[in-house]
Amino acid sequence: MKILVLLRPAQKLAGSEPSLGRCDEAALATALALRAGAPGWQVAVVMAGGRSEAAPLSRAVELGVDEAVRIEVLELQRVDERGVALVLAAGAQRIKYDLLLVGDETEHGETSVGPAVAEWLSLPHLSRVLAVRSDSQPHSLLVTRREPGIVRTLRMRLPGLLAISSFYASAPSPGADRSQAVTIDEL
Repeated sequence: MKILVLLRPAQKLAGSEPSLGRCDEAALATALALRAGAPGWQVAVVMAGGRSEAAPLSRAVELGVDEAVRIEVLELQRVDERGVALVLAAGAQRIKYDLLLVGDETEHGETSVGPAVAEWLSLPHLSRVLAVRSDSQPHSLLVTRREPGIVRTLRMRLPGLLAISSFYASAPSPGADRSQAVTIDEL
């Protein structure tokens, strides 16, 4: 099984060095945690950007990903979120994967990359993901996500895309969601 994490160009906030955004960091942590619990899984990252924006890839390598790929895009800052999604989707098509992970939003609040990548690749997707864990059914995961007023656990068949929330680390405590998992197709 291969997890592919799609990273956006480095976030440069006032007075700081470019780095991973909170949600991209949560997506990468999710991938590494899934790999740790399932021998044989691999984690790769893909990022669009120039050489000067390589900090997220360097961080991913430091954390132990199996493969890191940068797609050279000149003047990416002139491309909107949908354009970034198209570049990342094209990169994902060249790498065999079972699961795509992306941060739910950027430090500037943009949230369209994950859904747009899923649309380009014709994949099912879930956003606002708080937790992901293995499922007893083959080729599926149990995904806990925040919805207006509730937290719900769904079963997602792979391949698919999950947009991980920065609240991943503060996911609901065990027992907070006692509902039975519902398969996305059943909704």
